[in-house]
Amino acid sequence: MAENLAALLRAAYAAECMFLDILKKYLEAAQPHDVRIRLGEHLVETQWQANLLGACLEFQGANKDIPDAQACTLAAAAGKTGLLAIKRFKIDLYKKIIAEARKQRAAEVIQACREILEQERAMAEWIEDYPFAIAAPAPVYRTAQR
Repeated sequence: MAENLAALLRAAYAAECMFLDILKKYLEAAQPHDVRIRLGEHLVETQWQANLLGACLEFQGANKDIPDAQACTLAAAAGKTGLLAIKRFKIDLYKKIIAEARKQRAAEVIQACREILEQERAMAEWIEDYPFAIAAPAPVYRTAQR
């Protein structure tokens, strides 16, 4: 059972680490100043979230190795449906972690993930309120080398 909590925490840690790169691309493409400010604030929140999850993993005695399946899931969500889909994915993940942490009586994990969940919900709500303000970054096309 404890391994399930560690696996969920690793998945969340992976999601936050990968989301940092995704969010940076969105931030570069953001035009209105207030959108850039909010995305910048969330970048700082996301860095804090990743650090907090890393601490939770260490406290649980688990490693921070990022599972490949989790990386693929997040990358696919980012490419197809954007930030709101990623937020919803992460909100669901934190709910699962909190439920599992309750079973494990891991109060420190519950507290940490509740704080993160609150930030994720706030950002998802902001994205829902400003759906056209956040443009997806332009894809980078690579030409075949001959």
